[in-house]
Amino acid sequence: MNPLNRKKTEGSRIRKTSAVAGIAAALVFSTIPFGGPNRTFAEQSEGALQLEAAVHDMDTHYSLDLHLTGNADEQEGSAQAVAFYSPFLSEKWSATGAVNTAIRPSAVTISQLPALKEGLDPIAEKAREITGKLTAKLSEEVVSEDPETGETETVTVSDLIAIAGLPEVETAAASLADPSGLASLPVYEKEIPVSAYGEAFLADFSEGLDQHLETKIESVVWDSVEGVRANVEALELIMKEQSEAADAPQSETGQLIDEINAEIIEPGKEQLETLIEQAHAAIQGEDSEWTGVLDELRKVDSIEAGTTMRVEKPVGADNPVTIQAGLTSTSPGQDELAFLEAKAEADFGEKGDPVKLPKGPANIYLFAGEPFAFGEGLAGATVFARTQSGKDHLGSAVVEPPIFYFADEIEIENNGFFGMELQRPLIQGEVIEFYQRTEDGQTSESVFVEVLPAPGDDEWEPTLEMPVVDDIYDIDYVITGTADPGNLVAAVDLGMEEVIGFADVEEDGSFWMELEEPLEAGTEVGFIQVNEEEYSDLAIKTVLKAEMSLDPPTVDPLDDDDLSITGAAGAGNVVLAGIGEELIGIAEVEEDGRFDIELAEPLEAGTVVELYQLSEDGQYSDTVSVTVQKAGDAVVQKPTVNAITDKDRAVTGKGLPGHTVIGYSDNEEIGKAEVGKDGTFSIGLENPFSAGTVLEFRQADEDGKLSEPVQVTVGKAESGTASDSKGNSETESGSKGTNGSSSGQKLPKTATATGAMGLAGGGVLLAGLLMRRFARKARSSQ
Repeated sequence: MNPLNRKKTEGSRIRKTSAVAGIAAALVFSTIPFGGPNRTFAEQSEGALQLEAAVHDMDTHYSLDLHLTGNADEQEGSAQAVAFYSPFLSEKWSATGAVNTAIRPSAVTISQLPALKEGLDPIAEKAREITGKLTAKLSEEVVSEDPETGETETVTVSDLIAIAGLPEVETAAASLADPSGLASLPVYEKEIPVSAYGEAFLADFSEGLDQHLETKIESVVWDSVEGVRANVEALELIMKEQSEAADAPQSETGQLIDEINAEIIEPGKEQLETLIEQAHAAIQGEDSEWTGVLDELRKVDSIEAGTTMRVEKPVGADNPVTIQAGLTSTSPGQDELAFLEAKAEADFGEKGDPVKLPKGPANIYLFAGEPFAFGEGLAGATVFARTQSGKDHLGSAVVEPPIFYFADEIEIENNGFFGMELQRPLIQGEVIEFYQRTEDGQTSESVFVEVLPAPGDDEWEPTLEMPVVDDIYDIDYVITGTADPGNLVAAVDLGMEEVIGFADVEEDGSFWMELEEPLEAGTEVGFIQVNEEEYSDLAIKTVLKAEMSLDPPTVDPLDDDDLSITGAAGAGNVVLAGIGEELIGIAEVEEDGRFDIELAEPLEAGTVVELYQLSEDGQYSDTVSVTVQKAGDAVVQKPTVNAITDKDRAVTGKGLPGHTVIGYSDNEEIGKAEVGKDGTFSIGLENPFSAGTVLEFRQADEDGKLSEPVQVTVGKAESGTASDSKGNSETESGSKGTNGSSSGQKLPKTATATGAMGLAGGGVLLAGLLMRRFARKARSSQ
């Protein structure tokens, strides 16, 4: 078991010092996808969208007008929001109002609206059927007899009758089959609310544009339907003037007209009207499904979007600041924002304080294709990055001081670390300028760093031995092992492809790596060791399943002036102590069965500390809790608590008259009650607790001093049991001294990631790069 491999020397104490170097590196590397973005900055094409920025000095602040215009490409056309992005201004700017937006939707065809087309096709078909019947009728031949002479002749109907409006019906039917208005839908104009989204501001137009499309598409469709109806209604049969070649009595021609109206036109009108009513009900009814395609139809052809931002003074930029804008999803990732191609410069006209710091940031490493920088700086200062020409700001980051959990101090030249995400991946050979500025405006000299080539598989080969890693169990907060003294060991979760920790290798060759939380059994973890120039291949370990089979440790009384927690546990095991979810100390159990966990400072009275022990072979105990007592005070007697069921709305028991009994669930107070003169108490509950819930109860004296906890597990009520009935069994802790009973709560969680002290920026950066580069390769080769 990993904690057991760390040998404890005379007078030493277990240090848990975490430098921001490790934290920042873990955050940077874990949030950037393996392999980097699909497209580098150098490969970006110039977009059709254009951004304009205008700065106005308003005395107390700046007003920044932003105006985005242009045509959207295929990818941008599917966007749902307008985004304005500037990491440099993230802490300075805020929205003053909505984004005035005008969006021209892309063309739509009826084939993209299958549910609509299904309702419209029968209407167009009926109109074509009417015109077809009329056309066929006009070509028919009829025999006409002269009533005076008795002579007969054969003529066509078209010689006798003309039909006005027939071509118009055919045109209307064709238009309904593919309405031309869908190709040029009206512009969507709206003031869209804007909301903060990390370092960006978004205006989500998707819902409004959907409603606009729904309304305008239906308008175009019904206009086309109305065109068919109106033109069919306008059909008119006209009797032609008789000629010698087609001489028929007007009475016969009139009868023919009546016949055509009765057999073709009037029935056709009625049938057409029925189809229109059916289509209207189907399309605009509650069960209509045609709007389900709006997500696919919401395509932006072009856009105009303008807004005004408030920018607080001072901005802290002595040259123009880059603003990016474009069309995005409603929840864009960092890469999506960083690659917004519409850019403008906002010149605030500020100049930095001419007073210079002794030196600029140091130990900065930059590699081609990587959108981040990492190095050392003056704690509390802000480091800025920009191109060598000074034209483009690339990013900024506050220098964080090391975090200490014990009194030990770390001395480095610039006394802090920074991890900076840049607005774009870096290009090999370019030179990036870095400088830092204190909160009072003092600016350092600039440092110029050249971007190095990205290491290729054929360029770098492992030269160090792989680290030896002890077995890892799914309850471990610490990973231990051995490697070369002075090097750095880094670990990555091969499944999640995330860096999970760093650790310095000590003089005896051992390393001690803390985790934010235990890893799941079955997780594959890769380890490498590095220094500033060399690295090893990956060593892979699989997390094992631990078993709870040990007894909880016994803990001595703990007062608020103690600088250690002592007690007894299994020899050779390790005892861990935590408060809530924070790990506060670890100690090995000596051969005599005693352990001693040193504290950085005494704990406050009333603090509940949980402890458990674990062995080298993956066995562990349940937790036991102990409450810090006020030094010199007598121990307050614990209350007696009656059994509790999942139907009870009150907790009853016995205590000392005048004292107060307090109930807790997960360390949160659930109620309290004063003990009466008869020595009994009753705590009302807002709602019953579910069976299996573990509740704690403490008794407080008149000075507020608390007893050790009594833990009661809520039981299942028997059928028909009244909610206020109680068994008479009394539940008390079976532990001795000031120990509470085994709590069954989850194990404590460490508060930090592992720090990297010795190698500072170079080793951590190299470890992160290598872990990202080889994690997939190692996983696929197993």
